[in-house]
Amino acid sequence: MHDSHAILETLAYAIVLGILAQWLAHRLKLPAILPLLIFGMAAGPHGLRLFDPLGLGAAHLEVLIHVGVAIILFEGGLSLELRQLRTVGRTVRNLLTLGTAITGLGAAALAYALVGLAWPAAALFGAVVTVTGPTVIVPLLRHMVAPRKVRTTLISEGLMIDPVGAVLAYFVLQLIVRQELGARELLVALLTLTVVGVLVGFAAGTLARTLVASRYTPAELRALVVLAILLGMYLVAETMAPQSGVLAAVIMGLTVAAAGIPDLSPVKAFKGQLTVLIISVLFILLSAKLELAAMANLGIRGLVVTLGLILLVRPLAVLLSVPRGELDGRQRLMLALTAPRGIVAAAVASLSAIELRGLGHSQDAATLESLVYLTILVTCTWATLGASLLPRLLGYLEDRSRRRAILVGAHPLSLTLAKLLADEGWTANLVDASRTKLDQARAQGFTTVYGDARDTTTYEDAGIERD
Repeated sequence: MHDSHAILETLAYAIVLGILAQWLAHRLKLPAILPLLIFGMAAGPHGLRLFDPLGLGAAHLEVLIHVGVAIILFEGGLSLELRQLRTVGRTVRNLLTLGTAITGLGAAALAYALVGLAWPAAALFGAVVTVTGPTVIVPLLRHMVAPRKVRTTLISEGLMIDPVGAVLAYFVLQLIVRQELGARELLVALLTLTVVGVLVGFAAGTLARTLVASRYTPAELRALVVLAILLGMYLVAETMAPQSGVLAAVIMGLTVAAAGIPDLSPVKAFKGQLTVLIISVLFILLSAKLELAAMANLGIRGLVVTLGLILLVRPLAVLLSVPRGELDGRQRLMLALTAPRGIVAAAVASLSAIELRGLGHSQDAATLESLVYLTILVTCTWATLGASLLPRLLGYLEDRSRRRAILVGAHPLSLTLAKLLADEGWTANLVDASRTKLDQARAQGFTTVYGDARDTTTYEDAGIERD
């Protein structure tokens, strides 16, 4: 039985430090993951010893990670609109397919050759670091001067790669956990996990969108109803087929998003705030329990792996993914040098390390977790510096798109005004809550932002903080 005061102390420190890190990141115009990582390592048992994540109990901490990952990936699936794939162009589709394969294979090869990870653990590292994610990309781009095509590509890739990368890492982990099985048994086990995850997630998503759209569910309870269904779904999936809950969470989010429910904004807003809280608490706890000795043991080899990801693997993925003529040389360079890793990589790495330790691979688990966190630290620091230096070096500070006007409503009057502004060298961002109207505006070449014009976060999404 763990001391109740230790549990309270751990949770209190995690929440206070997590929200403080989020506030500080906003004030300093940094990705929140940097202060979260620093605060967690500084306050944890390897730093100032203010608290110990294991004070929650190893089992409690693992459950918290599982639930947190489920909520984060559901929110990622909820934010992902499948029809965006038809509008973002071939670049994003290539980055999600060919680019993901190049990143995963390149990262695995670097980890195997330089830090001595066994091939299974190296493949898992490669799968984990394929993700970038909106939690690091969106805050970065709010303060980064970049061409519209680059911004759209980075945001679209970040929104879509989280569930893709998490599911990829999930399958690689299942291959490792079940590597003693024969080919037939392994295929049956993976097929069972996939079928259970897809069916349970789809059923839960269908139920959630039905209840959200029903007049019998009061508006103030809709977000909580979806949360309850999510947690219930995760329990059912894990009971039917252990380790299937992650996939089910992604499928549930995609199912709800695909419904096109017109009044889903409050649910998304609630889930967004809940995700920020979960990310803050999880990252403080995960970074606090990080074995700093294992990270130090990586030495220069670990740093070379991360630099290889930044300077070799990512540029190669962009080079082969961007069709000729779609982006110019400067835009390709900015895209190639901007790929910070975020909370999904950290959470999946921690879950994977727990599984590897359970299999007796403690050394590989420690190396994997340390290498992922080092990758997060280095790529986020690199991207933060690049957000200030790259626009200056590439000559984007004088970009006409910085002359920005926000037009509320994608109606004929605002479209006409947007055309007039464009003729004068201004960039017009059209804000509307109607996806149909925004699709029509995008078809005419305008920048659009989906959201409620009464919500201040909508204007942050429109990029006004940069100007």
